[in-house]
Amino acid sequence: EANLNIKSLIENNKLGDLQYASIAYSQKKIIPETVFKKWSHKSNVFNYLGVHYVDLLKFLTDFKPHELLAFGQKDYLVRKKINTYDSIQVIIKWLRKDGKSFVSTHLTNWIDPNSSSAMSNQIISIIGSKGRIDSNQKNRGLKLNDEQNNFDINPYFSSTISLKSGLNIFGYGIRSIQSFLENVYKLNNSLTSLSHLNKNSPSFENCIDSVKVIEAFEKTLKTNKKIKV
Repeated sequence: EANLNIKSLIENNKLGDLQYASIAYSQKKIIPETVFKKWSHKSNVFNYLGVHYVDLLKFLTDFKPHELLAFGQKDYLVRKKINTYDSIQVIIKWLRKDGKSFVSTHLTNWIDPNSSSAMSNQIISIIGSKGRIDSNQKNRGLKLNDEQNNFDINPYFSSTISLKSGLNIFGYGIRSIQSFLENVYKLNNSLTSLSHLNKNSPSFENCIDSVKVIEAFEKTLKTNKKIKV
């Protein structure tokens, strides 16, 4: 819902001409060390996490990634015998058909303290000539602090709440699955077209730019040279 609001603000020119976006996205050390230990050494925090915000910026705007530069640091995880980056910083220049551009910085790490109040820390700011929008996507406004716990709760993704009136299951994660199944039904029954769905829903075709970014990112990380997407 927050991202849809941001998209509406951009499309209605409430922010003006986009100038830059800043993203901070990170996870606890337990993720590469324990949860995904079998494959974390074969990937990195940008390929796994950072690319989600490339997808998001593509969805929010009518810009395409044009060129990028990346840097990375290896220390803690290597000492834990996991050969991958602790932190990665990516700078992307986005272009539009009319020649206008904006820049996004993606600051990612896999070494947040395990005592952090959420599994993922996610913050995005978008600045334009008329205004800015700041979205803290970790703090969803619900925080639990009792004798055993201290963490932020995201009740909006998927919640199972047991009340006297019965069991309630809701959330945008569930709605995403419902929407996918509805689209499959409509497509199979000629109630919609693939071209229409590609304009309004996530698809393999819509992922092409993000895949290009990942491929360019891997190259620039090794050379420290700016690369066109």
